[in-house]
Amino acid sequence: MSIESIKTESHTTNSLKRLERLSFWDPIQAVDPGWDALYQQGVIVDFVPNDEGKVSEVTFRLEKSREQHLERIIESSGT
Repeated sequence: MSIESIKTESHTTNSLKRLERLSFWDPIQAVDPGWDALYQQGVIVDFVPNDEGKVSEVTFRLEKSREQHLERIIESSGT
C-alpha cells in the first residue's frame, strides 16, 4: 500500500511526512511480540526505503501459519 493509501484508509492523524520516516516503520518491522498489535494478529510489515531514505510503500502480509490456516478455511468452504 502506498503511504497515502495507509493515511487515508487508516484515518490516522499522523502527517504524510511522519509516515514516510523510517523511524515510524522500523519499530513496527522489528516487532516486539509482547505489545505489537499487528504481530499479535499475525501481520508482517515489509518495506524498502527509497534512495532518499523515505518509505513510500508498505506491504502487509500474513505470517505463514496464519496464511496456511486461512487457506484451509477457504478450501473447506468450497470457494
